[in-house]
Amino acid sequence: MAMAKLDRRPGHARGRIVPSALLKDCEFLIEEYATIVEGFSVFPRSFPLLHVRYEEMQMNLSGVLGDVGRFLDVPFDDIVESSVEKLAGHGEDLRARITNFKEVFEYMSKSKPCLSPMLASDKAEVFPRCT
Repeated sequence: MAMAKLDRRPGHARGRIVPSALLKDCEFLIEEYATIVEGFSVFPRSFPLLHVRYEEMQMNLSGVLGDVGRFLDVPFDDIVESSVEKLAGHGEDLRARITNFKEVFEYMSKSKPCLSPMLASDKAEVFPRCT
């Protein structure tokens, strides 16, 4: 992993990132995601699939879980909905989480420009696939 001495609790990781290691991890994930998407593309249209994105869940968790419930034909009751509303995620601004953010951002901007908007974003949003 690209980070060192990090608090592993969700939403608490902070530290210095080695830009080249992060790029390597990102490129691996980009390739794996493309492989998964390609793999699902061979399923016939009659085979039901639901594509759920992490960013969409961050922006509208109860709505996405409602979609999943309808897709699975499982009731999405008030208990689950009220529990979902209580969940709090961490902030999206990586400037406060990566101690060498400027170094990482400049490295990514030169090496893999499609990742720059993701790094610079300070809110949950869905980005175009980076290739």
